[in-house]
Amino acid sequence: MLQNREYDLSFEEFWEFSVRLYAKPNVATACLDAQNNFNADVNILLLTAWLRCKNLSITQEGWGKLIETSTDWQNNILKPIRTRRMEAKGTQFYEALKVEELNLEKQAQRELIKSISGNLISAENQQIFAQNINTYFDIIELNCSETQASLKQYLLS
Repeated sequence: MLQNREYDLSFEEFWEFSVRLYAKPNVATACLDAQNNFNADVNILLLTAWLRCKNLSITQEGWGKLIETSTDWQNNILKPIRTRRMEAKGTQFYEALKVEELNLEKQAQRELIKSISGNLISAENQQIFAQNINTYFDIIELNCSETQASLKQYLLS
């Protein structure tokens, strides 16, 4: 039975999961491809994989709040620092900007977790990831089946 309720989600646990998953072969490349070519939020891609492990799916209302939070963080905080970092490549400022960007990504994950609080449902494990990731693909209009398949494969690893 699907039931919408409050779940205790640790953003530190989500961060640690993300770091481990992102370090696996091909995950970073697939995520960055989706980010660069389809404007995907890598943290949402990682969140869908983490929620699968927790047998949780995001409600329709939760998706609205999640996308609103993501858009705000991406447009106002993460994209500007990412642009500054890329422009600083090869300079003495690059590494410091990279550390700053990573710290901001961690803060963004905290905000994403807050945004879906109270907007999760429990479901069967095999259904969860497909439901979450397909919803996100629809939202960002990621219609490339090859990219979708790669992301699903690597995020499930």
